[in-house]
Amino acid sequence: MTRSRALIGAVFLLLATVFLSACGGGRTAIPEPPAHGNVLDQADVLSDDDERVLNQRIDERNAHTDGARVAILTIDGVDGDWEDWTRDAAESWGIGDKGKDNGILIAVDTDERVTRIEVADGARETFTDDDASAVTENVLEPALEDDHYAQGLTDATRAIYDDVQGISSPGKEQGFWEKNALYLALGTILFLLLVVVLLYQYRKRRMYRKADREISEYLRENPGAEVEPETRQAFRTYRFNHPRRPGDEDERERRREEARRNGEELDPKDDPQVFTQYAPTFGAWLPLYAASPTLYSGSGTHPSSGSASSGTSFGGGAGFSGGGATGSF
Repeated sequence: MTRSRALIGAVFLLLATVFLSACGGGRTAIPEPPAHGNVLDQADVLSDDDERVLNQRIDERNAHTDGARVAILTIDGVDGDWEDWTRDAAESWGIGDKGKDNGILIAVDTDERVTRIEVADGARETFTDDDASAVTENVLEPALEDDHYAQGLTDATRAIYDDVQGISSPGKEQGFWEKNALYLALGTILFLLLVVVLLYQYRKRRMYRKADREISEYLRENPGAEVEPETRQAFRTYRFNHPRRPGDEDERERRREEARRNGEELDPKDDPQVFTQYAPTFGAWLPLYAASPTLYSGSGTHPSSGSASSGTSFGGGAGFSGGGATGSF
């Protein structure tokens, strides 16, 4: 009888365990990383334009530093421990460059109204847990309290990159000669800045004249066509930032043509709706500008050609051992 009771008890225990698991003991699955860009807005709190601006700013900052690689995730509710979940998400996504452990995940749960900045071990060398707490409390949460998600995420992203790039140590007391040397250095820097500004203005005028010549040629070839002042200025700015044909343009066009022929999706760096492409003439630029004014009226967004960045924040990074800060709003 005792053995039978023990067997019955074990069966009931097993059934209870299965029942509890089925009734919510599970854990929210980690979503796949974004197919393009560095932002996954599962909570649907960002507009398409908000996401485009965030992705563009992350790409631009990635191109100038390898101190951090930031990704953003919003989600409407998570079952399970929030910090464990965000840490596993950052690891699963591979945020950061492989071998550098420089990934940072900004995560927001809009249902529980909690935040988490998850920082990989390599990034913690310049962006400490105290820095993460300061950004969470002073930048992210105040905006999120009023449901200004785009502003909060944009400002937090900028603050993180600023911290990574702007670390400085307090200066020591300087003597008379040291102060004079400092003034001399500052004077030299100001002089060099003046030279840079003058060269910039010269190049700007030269490229604007080139753009105006291209517009004039277009008007000669298209009698009756008109160019609004805003369009002229947008093309001037575009031509200033894209003065010459890139060296890989032939290869990029070959890939685009092959994708069209095979009915395949364009690689993001070849897609004129994702990255700014080179337009050799004003006429070639016009339809690109009409489709994506933001990308084709300024510096735009480019695939990185340097060693500082791959553009994306997903480079097989790891090393998320618990650094960062959690908050609520």
